[in-house]
Amino acid sequence: MDYECQVCIGYMANASFILLRGLLWLVDRVVSFKPNCKRMNKDKQRRIEARKLLLRKEDPFVEIDLSKIDHPAWMTRCFRNNRYTVMIDDQCKVSTGTAIRAMVQSHLNLPIQNHWSEMQRIKNVIFGPETTAIEYYPAESRLENRENIYWMWVFNDGLLPIPV
Repeated sequence: MDYECQVCIGYMANASFILLRGLLWLVDRVVSFKPNCKRMNKDKQRRIEARKLLLRKEDPFVEIDLSKIDHPAWMTRCFRNNRYTVMIDDQCKVSTGTAIRAMVQSHLNLPIQNHWSEMQRIKNVIFGPETTAIEYYPAESRLENRENIYWMWVFNDGLLPIPV
């Protein structure tokens, strides 16, 4: 074998060794990768925690003591489980007086799967199975749709026209 071939083989072996060393370094980094939670934004951290909670069987709703947390001024009650938060305004002003307004949000901040049946079930648990509630679909000019939030309205008996 002449000198040029030996040099060429030497370069190829050296390049292969460098490539192999680089691949081993990369594999080591991937295997030992742990996300730096300090750098993650809070929303991403919240979604990771919410996904962990969703793996468990659904917990019953628990009423939150509002005196111990910061909350919107309109909120009079709050219920939470490992899937949803339900914020309630018991004295929401409407054109016919007052109604109960409930804001329902998934902890994942994603659209609620099986939306109608989930909202019906939440209504039954918090307000009772014989309570009538509605979702309000406003005119586009009054639409506020910033998040994956669902609003439920509960009126006193007799205020809503009920189909017969």
